[in-house]
Amino acid sequence: MKTTILAAALALAAGAQCAQASIYDIVVNFEGGQLGTQTLDITLNFDPATSFGDTSSGLTVNAGTTFSVTGGLVFSYYAPSGFMYIGGAGADSDGIAGGSDDVLFLIAGLGGFPYISAAADSAASMGGGGAVDVTSYSIGTSAVTGVPLPAGLPLALAGVGALGLLARRKRRG
Repeated sequence: MKTTILAAALALAAGAQCAQASIYDIVVNFEGGQLGTQTLDITLNFDPATSFGDTSSGLTVNAGTTFSVTGGLVFSYYAPSGFMYIGGAGADSDGIAGGSDDVLFLIAGLGGFPYISAAADSAASMGGGGAVDVTSYSIGTSAVTGVPLPAGLPLALAGVGALGLLARRKRRG
């Protein structure tokens, strides 16, 4: 009986902590460099409280994207600073692979007012030799939260547990 009550209390405590995910809709229009005039249109779904390395999990390339990257896109996020790299999987999200179909975007300020800090589509544009100009961008965000634990549930379970203890004591006495 004690084990069952303890397990139920631990399960409730674990369930009370709901991870909060955020959805970012990112559209970047850029020109110059090797790719010319292009649009990147993606949706990202991840927990902004957690840092992680290159992943494509939670990344959706939308129909507005006008180019493709060999190997697909990945992104990485650094929670304390709010920096995100989005780029081709060939050279990780924070680098440029050889060829003419890779991109790199550094987005800063995701915890407050996000903005495009850097954009590149070639090694030359990373070094400043082949400029990539971001002509416009939008970064929209929305939070997705889990269902919170009702405030009265722990109190109700404590009451049921107390009634169980009273019934047990009555049976013994």
